[in-house]
Amino acid sequence: PRWPLLIVCEGMPDALTAAQAGYRSIGLLGAQAPDETVAARVANHAERHDLDVVLMTDANDAGRNAGDRLADLLRAEHVDPVIVEPPADLVDADGEPVVDLNAWAQLDPDWSDDLLAALDLGHSPTGAARSPTSHPPEPTTSLPTVHNRELDIE
Repeated sequence: PRWPLLIVCEGMPDALTAAQAGYRSIGLLGAQAPDETVAARVANHAERHDLDVVLMTDANDAGRNAGDRLADLLRAEHVDPVIVEPPADLVDADGEPVVDLNAWAQLDPDWSDDLLAALDLGHSPTGAARSPTSHPPEPTTSLPTVHNRELDIE
């Protein structure tokens, strides 16, 4: 995998998009899917493989509620996830806001770099630390919204 992250998405298309970019990913079957069993399995997988958990929620009420619910359930499993949603200013060809990872990736080929910049990992994709004088490329859109805490990836 590209980073020691487990990206949990709302839906299979989003999970496949994350996997195609080199991330370990899990697709929930809709916003109503988070429950204790799902949280226990996500936590078990993350702990077994030493992965930080990123909840890639849809940028709508149902997605945010699902992300908040799963985050609470994961904290009960001693996993502190970061909640991320696509950039707020991103719109599709019809002028509609982009609400999920798959649509974000279709419009922004640099979505993964923008995600890493928003998470403030301070590493290059190869895992080597970025030098203090190098700067990541400017994102093509605003950065995604990140809730909770910064990741502690070594």
